[in-house]
Amino acid sequence: MKVEFTSKGQKEYRFEVIDYPTGFFEAKLSKETLMPGKIVELKVKPAKTLPAGTVKKSITLQVSGEKEFRITIPVKTGGS
Repeated sequence: MKVEFTSKGQKEYRFEVIDYPTGFFEAKLSKETLMPGKIVELKVKPAKTLPAGTVKKSITLQVSGEKEFRITIPVKTGGS
């Protein structure tokens, strides 16, 4: 899974993955700073040994810039 964050304004933002379920996923940012007009990608890979059935977890990012805020992204695998 890949999530893209695009800056349409003139502000610079710093991204940091602050929480994700280790043992279930690996979450990695393409870069930590989102510059005006640029893209930062969050790439999420499932662990090789995911439990059977549906897994519902989330990944949380801390975003710093003019204001600070958090983004929580739900992740669901397996099942229907």
